[in-house]
Amino acid sequence: MNTPEIPVSWRPLFCGAMALLLGAVSSAREHVPLTVPFHKFSQTLIASDDHGATWRFVRDLTTEFGGIPINESALIPWRDGWHYLVGRNWTQPLAANARAPMQLCWFRFSPETLALETCVALDNAERNNVVDGYYATAHWRERDGVGLLNIVTYKRADFVTAQRTRSFHDPDLVRLEFVWDEVK
Repeated sequence: MNTPEIPVSWRPLFCGAMALLLGAVSSAREHVPLTVPFHKFSQTLIASDDHGATWRFVRDLTTEFGGIPINESALIPWRDGWHYLVGRNWTQPLAANARAPMQLCWFRFSPETLALETCVALDNAERNNVVDGYYATAHWRERDGVGLLNIVTYKRADFVTAQRTRSFHDPDLVRLEFVWDEVK
């Protein structure tokens, strides 16, 4: 079982603006994933009214945010009444000549105000250099009466071996599992 890290202070780069933009569609209680169409870092908001049998275009978020490189996230209106966003995030400011560690984060939004309520780092609390990853999807299950959040994603990290050389490997497909009451 993974223990989530809850940052004391966090500044998601794009989530506040994204929440405001999603207000119009979130009130309809649709499952609204964010998808990458055909351009690198392009983000389109689509929605389904029939449990994924058909999809319709809602908005081009990349254009509306002035061309910022957002991608690889999913918005989930859940039956507990909250809205959740899962995706890659940087919980430290990006320095001019350095990259802050990327993490997989779970955000909870108020459906009424769209204010961010919580942020939980689900992966990379140790702040390793994740070079690619976190196109995550969430699903819930129950085991022995305990609600569990499962996240399926991919991750590729570079690391230093005992000889202090960089090693690269193909992305790993990973499933992370959390006690729902600890991360919601």
